Amino acid sequence: MTPQQQSAAVPVQRSFKLTAVLCATGLALATFDQSSFTTALAAIRSDLDIDISALQWVTSLLPLAAAVALPISGMLGDLWGARATMQTGFLVFACAALITLFSADVQTLIVARAIQGIAVALMLPNGAALLGHNLGDSEHRATAFGFWLTISSAGLVLGPLAGGAFAQTVGWRYTYAIMVPAALLSAVGLRRLADTPRRWSGSIDVAGLLTASTGLGLLCWALIELGRVGRADAQLEMAAMAAAGAVVAFALFVVVEKRVRQPVIDLGLLRDRQYTAVLGAALVYNLATSGGVFLLSIYLQEQRGVSSVVTGVLLIIANIGMPLAGRLAGPLARWRPPLVVMSVTAAGMALTYLALGAVASLPVSVVALPLVFVGLTSGWPYWSFIQIEAAGRSTV
Repeated sequence: MTPQQQSAAVPVQRSFKLTAVLCATGLALATFDQSSFTTALAAIRSDLDIDISALQWVTSLLPLAAAVALPISGMLGDLWGARATMQTGFLVFACAALITLFSADVQTLIVARAIQGIAVALMLPNGAALLGHNLGDSEHRATAFGFWLTISSAGLVLGPLAGGAFAQTVGWRYTYAIMVPAALLSAVGLRRLADTPRRWSGSIDVAGLLTASTGLGLLCWALIELGRVGRADAQLEMAAMAAAGAVVAFALFVVVEKRVRQPVIDLGLLRDRQYTAVLGAALVYNLATSGGVFLLSIYLQEQRGVSSVVTGVLLIIANIGMPLAGRLAGPLARWRPPLVVMSVTAAGMALTYLALGAVASLPVSVVALPLVFVGLTSGWPYWSFIQIEAAGRSTV
């Protein structure tokens, strides 16, 4: 090893944990935001005097905006470098948190959540890229990756606790007073890391992004309106039109993706059964966890009269199983392929949610028991999916 190589290796060996922490802050902030927000749903609904449908929109907009902005995030990572793009994400996140902190109506909150989704898209993939670039071929790579998973999970544990405590005391908005300095400090801290090379790859598929975002938005609209069936303000015609519009938008998306040189999604990958199965497992994970936590928070507080603090504790019980599952996902992946682990635990997740529904009306202490398994069974598919992404599809 040359003297220059030795000097480059020493900082990595000495600070691989710090590198992992800095790269994990984006995901930690995102999970903290979403989990604290979900815990405070009942307080938000009461404060802004909104119905369940509006609450669904507010909750859904962050992941929806993030999904649409992810391809742009990749483009900016190539154009600006992953560090600069992630720093931009932190600054945008801080601005969105400020808007949320001072939001006086649901319209302002919806705008803030959409901006937060864009910020999350800028942070998450570029954090993983920065971690890999700064670790290189270091012997600490595996340890740093595990440390990154642990720090990323911190938001799942701290979010419900902070969201419940603030909602019950000074008000749910003050959770965002914590996020503003956290995001700004994270942006500054990234200066310690080396940026990725800038490599502009050409153009971005604007037509694909527009048709995909239109389809996703219309699909969300249709599903939310269908949830209003049986109520006086239900608009089934609008729901049907939105669903039809979503089908048309997705059909146009497929046509566009087959014709452009650099598509948002390489549709050829969907012919790979294993790849499609992994995507299916990821879809099950997101549907179950996002929808389940939303329903659980509203049900416990509005139907059972449970306080936001106790609700936060129950959500922590559910979430804390996820980092534990992340620790076990590695050994399990060596025993069985990640796809097998994901499939088995997805089935276990379904059984766990059935058990949760069966005991939902029983004392809270009884409800807590299946929540432990909710975290474990949802954590294995999630972390296995991340391992597949990190290690490559050959591991599937």
